[in-house]
Order: sequence, then C-alpha cells, then structure tokens
Amino acid sequence: MGRNSKRLSSTSVDEEEEQRSSKRQSIEHDEPSDEDQSNAASDDNYGDENADPEAEDEEDEQSPTPTDRERSDPAINAGIIKKVYVENFMCHRKFTVDFCRNVNFITGQNGSGKSAILAALQICLGAGARNTHRAGNLKDLIRKDGAANQPTEAIIRVSLMNEGSDAYEPERYGKTITVERTITKNGGFNGFKLLDEKSTEVSRKKKDLLTMLDYLNIQVENPVAVLDQENAKKFLCGSGEEKFLFFKKATDLARIDATYAATQEKLEELTLSVERMNSTLSQKKLVVDEARQKVKQHKEIDELKAKLQGIEMMYAWSFHKVAAKEHWDAEQVVAKYEAKVKEREDELAEFEKAFSQDSTTDEETKRRRVMDDLIQQVQELTDKKQQLESQFRQQMVPIKQLEKEKQMLRKDRKEIEQQLHRAQQRLNEMRKQISERSGSKEAEHLKALNEAENELQQLKKENPEIKQAVSTSLRAYEELTNHVRDASSRVDTIQRQLGGIGGRIRNLQAASADSLSMLGPNVKKVHDAIQRHVSSGKFRGPVIGPIAHYIKVAAGKEKYAAIAEKALGRGMLDRFIATTDEDRRILQNIRKDAGCKSDCGIVQTKNTARFSVMPFDIEGVERVCSVLNVEDDLVFNTLVDNANIDRVALCDDKASSENLLYYVQDGRDAIRGPIQEVFYLPNGGKWTVKGGNKADILDGQALRQTLGVDKSELVAQAREEEMQLKKELQEARAEHNKLEHEHTELQRQWNQHKRHLRTNTENSERLMNEISELKDQIEASANVEIDTNDQEQEIQELEREIEELDLKDGKFKEEIRNLMQGVEYVKASINECSERIDTVLEESKAAEEHLTQFLQNRTQHEDQLERKRQKLDKYRAAVDTSREKMESLKKDTLAALRQARLLAFQHQRASQNLEDMAEGEVDISDEPSEDDLESIEPPDESDIREPSHYEAKMNKMRSRIEKEKQKRNISRDDRATAYEKYQRALEDFLNQQQLVDEVESKIKVLNKDLRRRIYARGDMQEFLEKFTDLKFKELLLLNHFHGGVTFDHEKESLDLQVSKSSDKKAASKDVKNLSGGEKSYTQMCLILALGEKLETPFRVLDEFDVFLDAPTRKLTIKMLIHLALEKMSHRQFIFITPQDISDIASDPRLKILRMLPPKRHGIVGGPSQQTLNFSQAS
Repeated sequence: MGRNSKRLSSTSVDEEEEQRSSKRQSIEHDEPSDEDQSNAASDDNYGDENADPEAEDEEDEQSPTPTDRERSDPAINAGIIKKVYVENFMCHRKFTVDFCRNVNFITGQNGSGKSAILAALQICLGAGARNTHRAGNLKDLIRKDGAANQPTEAIIRVSLMNEGSDAYEPERYGKTITVERTITKNGGFNGFKLLDEKSTEVSRKKKDLLTMLDYLNIQVENPVAVLDQENAKKFLCGSGEEKFLFFKKATDLARIDATYAATQEKLEELTLSVERMNSTLSQKKLVVDEARQKVKQHKEIDELKAKLQGIEMMYAWSFHKVAAKEHWDAEQVVAKYEAKVKEREDELAEFEKAFSQDSTTDEETKRRRVMDDLIQQVQELTDKKQQLESQFRQQMVPIKQLEKEKQMLRKDRKEIEQQLHRAQQRLNEMRKQISERSGSKEAEHLKALNEAENELQQLKKENPEIKQAVSTSLRAYEELTNHVRDASSRVDTIQRQLGGIGGRIRNLQAASADSLSMLGPNVKKVHDAIQRHVSSGKFRGPVIGPIAHYIKVAAGKEKYAAIAEKALGRGMLDRFIATTDEDRRILQNIRKDAGCKSDCGIVQTKNTARFSVMPFDIEGVERVCSVLNVEDDLVFNTLVDNANIDRVALCDDKASSENLLYYVQDGRDAIRGPIQEVFYLPNGGKWTVKGGNKADILDGQALRQTLGVDKSELVAQAREEEMQLKKELQEARAEHNKLEHEHTELQRQWNQHKRHLRTNTENSERLMNEISELKDQIEASANVEIDTNDQEQEIQELEREIEELDLKDGKFKEEIRNLMQGVEYVKASINECSERIDTVLEESKAAEEHLTQFLQNRTQHEDQLERKRQKLDKYRAAVDTSREKMESLKKDTLAALRQARLLAFQHQRASQNLEDMAEGEVDISDEPSEDDLESIEPPDESDIREPSHYEAKMNKMRSRIEKEKQKRNISRDDRATAYEKYQRALEDFLNQQQLVDEVESKIKVLNKDLRRRIYARGDMQEFLEKFTDLKFKELLLLNHFHGGVTFDHEKESLDLQVSKSSDKKAASKDVKNLSGGEKSYTQMCLILALGEKLETPFRVLDEFDVFLDAPTRKLTIKMLIHLALEKMSHRQFIFITPQDISDIASDPRLKILRMLPPKRHGIVGGPSQQTLNFSQAS
C-alpha cells in the first residue's frame, strides 16, 4: 500500500473517502531507486536542552548543505514528530524531547523513562492505556512520588510537522499540529485538544483527532508502526502461529478479517429474519381476505346509506340556499345603510371642510387680527392727527401774528387815508380860495391840477391790484409751464416706446425660430461671437449669455412669469456674464462690433458655488427664484446679486399680498421674512417698505412677457402693447394740447397785466409831471398870497406813508401766502387723517359686525355639525347592528355551505368506496382537506327544493335502512369495525411485504459487496506475503544471509528459512538452528519487511535489540540506520534501546538522546515509580 492509502473499511465503499485517498495516493508497488535513495536528504536536526551535547557537536560538524536541503521532498513532512512534552506522566515530572527529522535513538538505563516517552506518544495519539502495557487505566499513568501534594493530572503534548502538499488543513493549523491530552484523577477536563502552530486551541473533539490521524496514516496501535517491549518480546520468542497473527495485525488483515466475519454473521442473522417474516406473510394474507369478505357484506347497507347521504346532502344544500337568501337580504340592508353612512360622511366631510375647526380658528384669528390692526391704525392715525393739529397750531402762530400786524397796518392806513382826505379837502379849499381870488387862467390851472391829482390818486389805488394780477398770472404761467413740459416729455417717451415696439415687431417677424432672435437682433450676433471666442480659447474664465437663454418658467407657475420678468428689470434678460476683467473688455469690444447700444449689457461677477437661498414658504406667495428655474449656477448667482430674485415676492393681487406679507411692528410698517419688494397681478404693481413706511408704486406700464412664450405670442403681445401705447399717445397729445392752450392763455393774460401795469406806471409818471408843471405855473402866475406848499407837502408825505403801508401790506401778504402753503399741507394732512380715521372706524365697525356675524355663524355651524354627527352615529350604529346580523348570517351560510360540501364529499367518497369494494379495495377515509371542499360547487338553485321535501325523504330512507339492518342482524358499529380491521390487516401485510423486499435487496447487495471485498482481501494478502518475502530476502542479503518466508494458510503459521551460507540451497528450514543473535537479527529483518508497505510517517521500535549479541546488534543498528537514511528517508525512525550505542557514526540526519540515570528512592514501602528531573544526561 502507498503511504497515504486507507485501510479497508467494514462497511460499503465510501466514495468520498476513496476520492480523498486517491488524491494523496502514492505508487503502491514501486520501490525507490538507488538514485532516489541517494538523493534523499534529512531535515534539520531538532535539538533541545535535554539532547546529548556530544551529538550536537557531531551534528554541527556535518551539517547538511543547502543542496541537500533543496533535494528534500516537502510532501513527506506531514505527520513527522517534532516534539514530545510530558508533565507528571509516569516517572517524568516535566520533560521535553525534540526529535530529528530522520533517525532518533533514545538510550538509557532501565527505569530512566525511555519507554515512558513511547507510552506518552501512544496515549496522546489515541491509544488506550492497556495498549501501552504500562497500566490498566489512564489514571495509573499519572506520576506518583512521596510528596504530600500528589499530582492530580498529567499533560502530554505531541507536536507534528504539517508541511508540504500532504499537509492536513494547513489553512487551519499552519505548519505544526500539536495534540494535547490531559489525564485527571478527580474530574475536570480529561481528553484531547488540537492546537495550531501558534498554540491556539482549534478543537477538542476526538473525532477531529481520529480524522487527522487517519489522514496522516498514523497508526499507534499497529505493532509494526509502534513496537513496544511486550510486542517485541512476543514476536521474537513467539511461534509460527503467533508470527502469522503478528503479520496479520501488522498488515491490517486481522482487523479486516474480524470486520468481514462480523458482517457475514450479521447477514446470516438478517437472512434468518427474512425467512421468518415470509412464513408469517401467508397467514396475514388470509386475515386480509377474511376482513375484505366482511366488508363486502355491508355493501347493500352502504348503498342505502349513500342514497341517504345524497338526500342529506341536498337537504344541506336547501338549508344553504335559505341561509344564502337571508344573508343576501342582510347584505342589501347593510349596503343601504352604508350608502346612507357614506352619503352622510361625505356631507359631513364637505361641511367640516367648509367649516373646519382649524380654518374657523384661523379665520377668527385673522378677523381679530384685522380688527386689532384697524384699532391700531385708528390709534396711530389719531396720534398722527394730534401731531398734525399741534403742528398746525404752531404754524398758525406767526400767520396770526402777521394778520394782527396787517390789521394794525390797515387801521393805520385808514387813519392816514382820513388824514390825506382832510389834507386834500384843506388843499382844495385853499385852491378854491386862490381860484376865487385869481383870474380865470389860474382857475383853470387849479382845476386841471385837481383833476390830475385825482386821476393820479386813482391810478395809485389801482396799481397794487395790477401788480397782484401780474404776480398771480406769472406764478400760474410758470406752474403750468412745468406741466406742459412733462406732458411733452410723456408724448416723446410714448413715441419712442412706439418706435421700439415697432422695431421689435419687425425683428420678431423677420427672426427665425431661434429664441435668441426674440431678445433683439444684436443678441444673436454677440452670442455667436462669444461662441467663436470660446472655441478659440480667448476667454480666461466662463463667459455665458444671454441670461434669458438659461431661464425657464417652472411648471404650473406660468401666470407669474410676466411679473417675475418685470421684477428682474428691463435689460436684464439680454445681458451677458463675464468673470474676469480681461473677459469683460473682450465682451465690450464684441458689443461694439455688433452695434449694441443700450442692449446686450455686461455683468461681471465671481465664479463661485451656487448660493444657498433662505427658505421661505407661505401659501399664496411665490418668489422670483421659485417661479424661474435657473440651472446654471453662475446665472443664478448673478440674478441673486443683481436682481434679488430671492427677496422679491409675487402674489395674485394686492389685497392678498398685504394680508400675507404686510404687518406693523412698533408703529412701523414691515414685510415678513427676507422679502424686500412685492409685485402683484394683474398689472404688475408693487409695494415696498422704506424707512418704516409702506410705499405703493404703480408705473402704469403694461406687462410684457418674453420667457416661456413663443414668437407668435410675443408678436401678439407686442401688437397689443403697440395699440395700448397708441391710445396712450392720443390721450397724452390731447392733454398736451389742452395744457398748451391754457399755457398760451395764461401767457396772454400775464402779458396783458404787464401792459396794463406799464400803462398805469407811465400814466402815473405823466400825471406827476403834469402836476409838477401845473404847480409851477400856478406859483408863477398866482397873485394870491395863499401858500399851498405845506399842504401839498403834507399830502405827499401822507401818500408816501400810504405807499409804504401798501408795500408792507404786500410783504405781509407774501409772508402769509408762503406760510399758508405749509399750513394748507398740514391742514390737508389733518383732513386726510380725519377721513382715514372715519374710514378705518367704519371698517372697524364693519369688521366687528363681520366678526360677530362670523361667531354667530360658527355657533350655528357647530350646532348643525353636531346634529349631523349625531345623525351619522345613528346610521353607523344601524350599520354595525345590520353588519353583525349579516356576519352572523354569513357564518350560518358558510357553516351550511361547509356542511353541504362535507356531505357532498362524503357522498362522493361513499360512492367511490362502494366501487372500490367491488374491486376488493377499501378506502374509508372521511376527512377531506379544505382544497377538497373548496373544489365542490353547489348544484343549480333550480334543482334545490324546500328543506321539508328532503326531510320527509330522509325519514323514509332511515326507516328502510333500519329494516335492512334488522334483517341482516348488523349493528351500527359493525361497518366501522370491519373497515378498520381490514385496513389494519392490509397495512400490516403490505408493510411486512415491503420490509421483506427491502431487507432481501440489501442482503443481496451486501453479500455481493462482501464477496468482492473478500476476494480483494485474498489478493491483498497474497501481494503482502510476496512483498514481505521479497523484502525479507533483501534485508537478509545486507548481512550476507539467505532465506525466505513461508506462509501456511491452513495452519495460519509463518515460518522463516534462513541460511548463513552463500549457497541458497543450503538454507535451514528452521531458524531454531541459528544462534540467539542471528535469530534476533532474522526476526528484525522480518519486522522491517512487514513495515515496508506501512506508509506511516514514523516508526518506533522499543528494545528491538534485547536478544542481540554485540556483533549482531552492531550489524543490526548499522543496517537500521542505512535503511532509515538511504532506503526509507521519507519516514521518521525512533529506536529505543538500553544498550550502549556510542560507536554509531555521526550524521546530521541522526540524533541520539541519552536519558539520565534514574534516582532510586530509599524509603521502604515508597512508590515503585521513579521520578526523573526535567533535564537529561547525555
């Protein structure tokens, strides 16, 4: 057999074992060649502190070369013993021995513990205590000494090499497998451990140990693998029969024979059992026939019962029909009530939806908040009115003072006028006297002077009124001039807008489907130029545009697109974006080349990650950033920085925007969240809060949408905008013409008043000259000594005083007029506040009435809601009651259905049983599965009659069955008993027949397999005998002996024929004629020959040379070393001998372990075992 071939098993061939064995199978019959033997090299010599120092020195002198190491086969290192460690085992306290890879000699005196090492090896690798021939049980192997504390356990460890291709589970154990066995006296762990190369425990199962030993082919109980003293003595001194038995044990034939004998005995027992079972089969067949005959006697009764079952089945179906009808009626009632409940639930849900607690609470809160806001507004307006009234009073103080001064001035003027009148009367009297005293010519001069003075006085009276008219008309003219200029500017603006709209319409009509063309004719040019520059790599950073090209309107938010576009601002959509100064300069040149003016603007921004926008979610409020989807991060950041798309809100109308976003905080207006501006539909108006004040802005411009609109829609929008602008232009022109006419009229009036003032001034100057000349003439011609100079001078002074008073009066009027402008503004503000207060009070009153009405309505709604809930609860209760009744009827219906199906199944089974009985087979199983019952369909309802009909038929059939039973004297239980007996008898017969067939089949297979194995065993024995004889002869030739091995199979005896002569024919027929040493040498040759085919990784021989004389021992040891190192270098040999082996030649593949002499105890009656120290003597 090859090294790893498996021993024959006592059971059938195990394919898995054969596959695993064949994987490691070595060539069985081929012997190694001389070249292979010469190339076999030893492994390292494992030394330890207990080894012989001299042996170590010899090994150091002849250490193997690297070439020798390289020639060693790694596949033979698995299973080699590396180390044995014992603790408190037999005579050893603590002892460690390291073995060489090839040949190991253990030598020492008797009692030094040599054989204890072998016993430890056997025990640790699975052998029993009796197999060691050292103790009757394992506890007796624990060390004993005279100390007070006796050891209670022994520990043995055997470390095995696990390298090469034949290693056992190397991924689990590594390169070394250590087997540890613990032997205890008083409980505790008593068994095996398998450790890996790191001494980590892998398993404690003996099964794993035996598997490993079997894999590595370690056989410690085989006398050839491990030859202890007792087996050696028996073999050397035994008879031919004992040697033949030794041969069978060594080759595993003895175990195989025992296994085959036990198998054959078992098969014979099985054969006898089969014969006994066959003898009882005929009797059981008679019992089956008798039972079948009794079953047949019930056939007529069963047929009648089958008919009765058919009637009962229809009776059950009739009940099911009635129950199903009642259940259907109940379902209709439930459905009716459920429909009512559903109707009421929907009604209640709609009512609750229209008047939900949350919504009403929110509405109440909202209304109360509106009232609070109105009250707060009234308070704020009242405070503001009081402030304005205080301001009004303060501003009226200087006006009243001026009015008072003006009144005093008028009083003074009136007094001066009276003085002037009296002075003129006196002057007229004086002139009258002069006229009377003078001639006619002087009188005429005096008359002319009086007329001139009266006329001059009249002109002076008119002069202030004329100046006031000139000032008033000039002021009106100048004010209207600004309005005319504004109206003219508005006309020009609308005309420019019309021109732009017309150009836009022409561009849209002439443009292709390209969306860029809709933004203007130059946008396409700039965009194409940018693409060319991008392709040529002229830009340093990203340059993109126009912005509208990267914006889309979010789905479902199209209605906000126009005001979102307005919120971006005009001129934003056609802009282009640059990120560096150099790129911006390049873009400016591109714009210039494209002929851009105000269009195609440039925005420069940093290229950063997309901005994060503050979350803001109020229902009914959108932001520009939520309406417009901007995929490009650079465009998004640009719109956030330049258009505040995250801070501009969009709403459906102004009222909702104010309700959702406007609030007052600390008396100041504010907007909720991050919002800065609010745009609202439908016209794009907006409001904002600046400085704590809310400002409404409505520019009147029509909304225009470019985003998300195709060309045709843009053209239509543009035309609509053009029509609107034309209408506005017509209105603006009419307004401008009207203002121009008024402006011209005011200019005419102003010029007229100026001419009147100039004429008045000129007339006054003329009259003054005339008066002066007349006075001179009167003085020159007057002969009267009456002097009027003083009187005239007094009049002139009074007139100057009046003029000064008029001048002051004009100044007072101007100051009062200037002050009254501020007063009028404050007064208008006061009136506005008053009106606003009245309006807010009315709104507050209306809000309070609405709140009161709302609370009343809510109370009414809550009452209605409670009534609806109560009514719904009544319907639900009715549904529950009806459903309970329906469920009860459903259960009754299902129970009736199941009962009817069960009776139908039983009826079908009874009919089938009747047919089976006619054929000699009976199956009375009455328990159907649920699937069987579900497969049964009810009969047509038209075939089912009333239950009373079937009840009468059942009574009639039962009466007939009872009569038939009495006629045949059959009891109620006879049928069931007959069927049961028949079934038991049939089952017993069939089971035993099947068992007999199975056992006979297995016996046939086992007999065939056993014969094949016995035949193979004979071939195996014949091969082993021939091989043993061949190897025995080869070993004898090593010492120039001749002979052979003779096997007597009848006597089971093994005899040796050996001759020392060179002539082979002179061989002795018996080894008894040889000397003791020659005889022992011959026996050793036989042992070695027997072990040649034993592919165990190591072999141990204990006291193999006990009967050898010195020359033969020397020759034998030399032969053993030669065979071990040259012929069998793939194995490990351990030789145990008490003899002196100091003459063995040194070799690096050989190690000698010398045991220390034992120390004998001198105590009488002390322990018989010896105790050795840890160290060894060499």
